[in-house]
Amino acid sequence: MPDQEAAELQDVAIAESATERRTQLAAWGFNPDLDFRKLALEAQYHAKGFRLVQKSQLVGVPHVIVGVTYREGFPRGGRAGDYVSLEAVVADKDTLESNPVKHMLPADLDVWGNEPIVYNDSGTGIRRTLTELFQTLGMIDVGKVTGDENPFDRPYQFWDRGEELAVTGIVADLEDVPFRYIAFRGLRKSEYESPYGPATTYYFG
Repeated sequence: MPDQEAAELQDVAIAESATERRTQLAAWGFNPDLDFRKLALEAQYHAKGFRLVQKSQLVGVPHVIVGVTYREGFPRGGRAGDYVSLEAVVADKDTLESNPVKHMLPADLDVWGNEPIVYNDSGTGIRRTLTELFQTLGMIDVGKVTGDENPFDRPYQFWDRGEELAVTGIVADLEDVPFRYIAFRGLRKSEYESPYGPATTYYFG
């Protein structure tokens, strides 16, 4: 009987403690029905949540590109220009900490494992590489070569075919297989002197 009385007293103490805690939280404006983790588990809809990062933050950082969208950019040489927005996912924590990878990473990593990110490029590195890939896959047609230009640098507004797909966003191939482009060694930076001064172009590592 004493054990039962002790147990009952303990239950009362726990209940009083819980009530006191709820009272204290309520005083601070806490509403358990509005707890973030609870609400996140209940959520049926969610934003894509890609964080904008700079290419310099991805030097040596493995990531997988899952979407490419062409956007209108600043004019070049008197005509419209463009750039690409790349939606990607950074390698998971274990991969980032693995021996083949961690030695490639910068001392201060500005992204974290499995983070959804987006970054932009308008240069002759990343954008050109992906444009050539989409041409090879038959998804676009940049048109014939004119003079000494590289046809894969031609803005999407002047392609023979594929402009609508480009601005809508490329997330799958022509057979509806999800687009996955792995940059296992992340990006690499190339610095050079241009007619306008020092410049930097980024390429896939």
